[in-house]
Amino acid sequence: MKRAFKNLFIVMILWLNPAFTQNIVNGSFESATVNPGSGFITLGSGNKAINGWTVSSDNIDYVGTYWQASEGVRSIDLNGLTSGSISQTIRTSVGTVYEVRFDMAGNPEGQPTVKLMRVSVVGVSRDFTFDVTGRSKNNMGWKENFFTFTATDSATAIAFSTLITGAFGPVFDNVRVTTVNTPRSVRIIDATASVGGTVNIPIELVAQSNENALGFSLTFDTTILSNPQAAKGSDGTAATLNFNSNQSNLGRFGINLALPTGQTFTAGTRQIVVVTFTVNASTTATMTTIDFGDQPIAREVVDANASVLSTTWTAGKVTITRGYEADVAPRPNGTNNGTVTTADWVQVGRFAAALDVARTDINEFQRADCAPKPCGDGRITTADWVQAGRYAAGLDPVVPACGPLSSTSALFAAESRDKNTVGTVFKNTGSRTFRAVNANFKPGRIDSLIMELEAQGDENAVGFSLNFDPRVLVFQNVVLGKGAMSATLNKNDSKKDSGRVGITLALPTGQMFAMAKHAIVIATFMVITNPPAASTIIGFSDQPVAREVVDVNANILSATWTPATVAIMTTAVERRAEEIPASFELDQNYPNPFNPSTTIKFSLPKNGHVTLKIFDLVGREIAMLVDRELTTGRYEARWEANGVESGVYFYQIRAGEFTETKRLLLMK
Repeated sequence: MKRAFKNLFIVMILWLNPAFTQNIVNGSFESATVNPGSGFITLGSGNKAINGWTVSSDNIDYVGTYWQASEGVRSIDLNGLTSGSISQTIRTSVGTVYEVRFDMAGNPEGQPTVKLMRVSVVGVSRDFTFDVTGRSKNNMGWKENFFTFTATDSATAIAFSTLITGAFGPVFDNVRVTTVNTPRSVRIIDATASVGGTVNIPIELVAQSNENALGFSLTFDTTILSNPQAAKGSDGTAATLNFNSNQSNLGRFGINLALPTGQTFTAGTRQIVVVTFTVNASTTATMTTIDFGDQPIAREVVDANASVLSTTWTAGKVTITRGYEADVAPRPNGTNNGTVTTADWVQVGRFAAALDVARTDINEFQRADCAPKPCGDGRITTADWVQAGRYAAGLDPVVPACGPLSSTSALFAAESRDKNTVGTVFKNTGSRTFRAVNANFKPGRIDSLIMELEAQGDENAVGFSLNFDPRVLVFQNVVLGKGAMSATLNKNDSKKDSGRVGITLALPTGQMFAMAKHAIVIATFMVITNPPAASTIIGFSDQPVAREVVDVNANILSATWTPATVAIMTTAVERRAEEIPASFELDQNYPNPFNPSTTIKFSLPKNGHVTLKIFDLVGREIAMLVDRELTTGRYEARWEANGVESGVYFYQIRAGEFTETKRLLLMK
């Protein structure tokens, strides 16, 4: 039933004014204008066939009685042809706590055995697992999961994400949302600080609508924190604030806050005060606790009639990080000497290309996530690579490590399919376009796909993922095109068997692409013998590398991303027993000289790993046309040299112990 794609499922409860709902509509997916019957229906982006829901990007499978549903007879399979998302909108009340419950199972028809899903809401993520061992279509073993969140807007985004690769992921059904009655409390919100810097500590009141005033004292470790200062929080601007710092040298700081007579705080979570501390520059601590006390001001919450109200008081902690933004080499701690070097720039580039994973336990992620300045945005992308280059070149002063300690942008992968950035500054300039150029491929042959940037004159770097159908195409290699020969290229082909290849490239720091059309990347593919379709799409996605075009200042630029349609030529190479070659052969390319493409034929008398490469006169590799296992037979590969200068080049085949090199001439 399933297709071999990595699947990313996102349920997003978004602002789609005015179509709010008081609760989840059709949470068990029973009502729709289509009928999956005993199988399933693949629904694409924008489809609203399931009542109350919209397919937000790519596609999902709407499953009927193919397997046992949790509620009713229908459910959602998180894996369509490609990564999918589905959305609905509900109304929430700021500060109100909600509980989301959903039933989870897993596709029992393939690996991995343990399915893993992440739920993200208002900046917090939780992971859920399901083991399909012993499960079947008739015994799915549905498991109820739940989590709570506090609404920060009149509409709230909830995301469910698959964290596994392959075609057999988690499935879900029976989504419910209810309001949770939360007792009154005052709590200190956790924060992160850098050694020698300052840290802002929000203090929140979970109000029941009858609170007029409160007083309390904070207790803290004076060897780590000092110089407390208090300011009104975002929900305390109408109040009168007083504080007592006479005992701050003893680690005690008193605060009281009162609304005008007769007024009360609105029910929900209210930020009443923000307290700022200085972190001792010589401390070696990695964490410290801030708690409530009764000296010099006693803990108390009172109503408008001066009656004391029962309240829970919750302490908080400050995580103290070391190091500097973009200082990540050598791994994992960097040099921690206040400098950022080319080695750091290279390592951040590897993180951006998902070739390495930044650790979160020792703030390596925090240091690598350096764009936008000064503290990043909770994700590591091409923009961070550019910003690290600016630090390394001395264009920006290096700053102490700050910002999120781990990824806070679980929604980005789905949202960025329609937007080029989420939560990050970007400039909108002209009709900037990044496109894959339509091409004709032939079965059994290596063909090239050119990717062009229609630049506006301020672009320094590009990151993206190629998305293709692995049932039709086998990825071979990617090289820089003529318009980006001075750039640095990173390639992540770890997911090529699932139809995804991540690519990042950046010009030297401070350089920009001129306002023109540039062939910047050339990817090579092999079409399988007897492909299932006469054409296929090679497009762009955000896994493993997010789509971004970035300027020299590490700003993300808006861009249009245009996929290519590849026509499959039907004259496939045929093999017959009598045509099995007797020996290895490498033919002279034809035509020769050529412009801009030429065909190279070769023969294999036995199975084995084959590489076919193009080199320039000084021995630099220009293109990799073949790099894979091939069976006995005659093959041909085509080199598209659109992005290459005129001149003499060499092509070399290696197959087992056989090696041969020949010369070709490109004339433009």
